[in-house]
Amino acid sequence: MRKFLTASWRQYAVAVVVVAASLGAVAACNPNKKTAPPPPDNPCGATSGACVTISPVQWPFSVFNETKTFTVKNEGPDQSAPLRVAIFGGNIPPELLDLNFHIFQDNCSGKSLVRGDQCTIGVQESHTAENNTWETALNVTSDNIQPPGGIAAPLIADCHTRLQPCP
Repeated sequence: MRKFLTASWRQYAVAVVVVAASLGAVAACNPNKKTAPPPPDNPCGATSGACVTISPVQWPFSVFNETKTFTVKNEGPDQSAPLRVAIFGGNIPPELLDLNFHIFQDNCSGKSLVRGDQCTIGVQESHTAENNTWETALNVTSDNIQPPGGIAAPLIADCHTRLQPCP
């Protein structure tokens, strides 16, 4: 550096280096500077574990014997334990559940999903003649997925499905 810069220029070079280092230290220690939090690794907000999502998130059936296919996907960093699939819950009496909703295709039960892997579940609605709006849910659970307890996609069949007058 001595041969490259003359003595007067060395003073300026040293001054520039000192100023640059000072500005870097001030910027690094600035308490007013807000740093953005890192984005979560998956939609569940956890940085580990399996994060299972379902799409669509709910389905109102609009015609008699309508079928819908749901896609289940692992968006977390870890592999899921084997999945369990069932339809239950809601306001429908248990004795009418199988008459109104059933799974006609299931590629998810017993399957473990790695990150980015997906499977599908087909549900058919066959709303009976009652003048009611029935609601239940397609539930997907596993021993190690987020959110805890699994995910549920509401299934809704209203009395208009068979052009019945609502009460």
